Formats: sequence, C-alpha cells, structure tokens
Amino acid sequence: MYKPQGIDIDYLVFYFLTKRGNTLLELASPGGAGRNKTLGQENFLNSKVILPPLPEQKKIAEIISTQDKLIELQEKKIEQLKELKKAYLQKMFPQKGQKGSKYPELRFKGFTDPWEQRKFSDFTFAAGERNKDDLDLEPFAITNNQGFIAQSEVHDDFGYMKDVDRKMYIVVKPNSFAYNPARINVGSLGYYEGAENVIVSSLYEVFQTAEYVDDKFLKHWFKTKAFQDWIERLQEGSVRLYFYYDKLCECIMSMPSVEEQRKIGAYLDKIDNLITLHQRKSEQEKQKKKALMQLLLTGIVRTK
Repeated sequence: MYKPQGIDIDYLVFYFLTKRGNTLLELASPGGAGRNKTLGQENFLNSKVILPPLPEQKKIAEIISTQDKLIELQEKKIEQLKELKKAYLQKMFPQKGQKGSKYPELRFKGFTDPWEQRKFSDFTFAAGERNKDDLDLEPFAITNNQGFIAQSEVHDDFGYMKDVDRKMYIVVKPNSFAYNPARINVGSLGYYEGAENVIVSSLYEVFQTAEYVDDKFLKHWFKTKAFQDWIERLQEGSVRLYFYYDKLCECIMSMPSVEEQRKIGAYLDKIDNLITLHQRKSEQEKQKKKALMQLLLTGIVRTK
C-alpha cells in the first residue's frame, strides 16, 4: 500500500472524521462540487491540509485510539450485561414444558412453592382517563428503549403542543403501565414511576395492577419470549397489527408469591441499572473523544 511520506495513516483517518475533514470528502463525493464528479475529485486532490510533524501526528492518533478502546470496552460491558439479563429472564421465569410451567430453573433461596397461572383480566384493570378538564399536565411518549420519556426530550420545543387538543390526551397516574398497541411487538411499553400525573396520546392503552402483583416483576416479564408469543398469537388487524387491552386481558402468565416477585424484580432492576450506568459512561467517553478530536486535530491543543 502506498504510504505518503510524512503522514501517519491513522492520524489521517481520524482527521477525515472531523467536520473539516468531512467537508473535504464531500467535495469528492458524486453529489459534491455542483454534482460534477471530476471537478469534485480535482478539488479534493488540490486541497491543502495543514499537518503537524509526523511524531506529533502519531501521538495524536495514539491518544484518540486509546479513547476508542475505552469506548469499545464500555460497549462490550453493555452487551455482556444485556446477554446476562436475557439469560436470567429465561431461567428466572418458568418456560413451556417445564413441569407445567410452575417451576423456574433458577430461584432464590427459601422459595419452593409452585407458581400459579393467572389471567391478566384477573389482576389488571384499565386506568387511563381522558383529560376532559384540559389539565396542564406534561405530555409523555413511550420509546422502545427508554419507556416513558417527556415529549420535550424526543421532539423539538417549537410549539409541538401548541395546536394539540390536550383534552384528547389520556391521563396517566403514577405506578401505571402504558403501551402503543401498534408497536408493542417492538417493545413500546413503559412503566410510569413519577410522582405527578402526566398525559399521553389517546392511542396508548393504560392499565394498573392488583396489590398482589409487583409491578417491577411484571415489567421484566414483559421482556420475555412468553409475552412475545402472546402478542403474536393474539394481535389483530389487516394492514397493521394491533394488540389492544382486551387482548392483553386474554394473556396468561405464571406468578409466584408477591415476596418472590419482589426479589426477582429487584434483582433484574440491578442489572438494568448497571446497563444504564455503562451506557452513560459510554456516552461520556464518546463525548470525550469528540472533544479530543476537535482540540487535537485542529491544532487548538498541541501534544508535548
């Protein structure tokens, strides 16, 4: 491979990831330089790049590469924790054909009683009410990965709710589940743990549970294959498939005592918290890399 004299290839790769480097690449793209490919390549080849001495290029590339390794390490930890969570979901909830789905493979010490099958219509109830009084409550949405999230965090603030009739929204009380019946198959289900009432789109289904059900336990069961199987079996529709609350009520799940439910829910929550922690660390490392590239590759900061 041809290697220009006085240029470190790794440094050059990182350089083209910066805004300035991207601008040069755009010149060479088929759509760059007025969509004239030949002119674009000429502009690119004739462009001048101010580079530091070769030893400094190598040092800069080494620093950024080290940062990449830190990001990779965090991403690897996240994937390992997700796989661990997946394994526990399979082992801590009874599976089909497993002694009548009454005993999970893995249990906490002191719990030996068989799990009992319960129908959702027996321990859940519809809890969403129309915001008919037009209360000035914060609008929330439900995302596949984060569950409940304020709409201001997923949409712009330029009058998103200005022309919306809030009276058509649904009031969600604390300790409620809500989901999009058209997207529940991809995980669009959340549990609201806030202290104040909020509102969600009228498209959502909202429900709460009986006292003998631990919501955190149920929240994790919704991530199991057993629930996905129920969705595939009961969803209805022609062009788009839906899974409304009346279909949820037909689902059946195995359930232990509320004490064991709490143990399972709390343990799986710890894994989720670790995943969130490493996701934050990963984002911090990515922001740090971005800052390093801006400072080192533009000459704002020089290495020693």
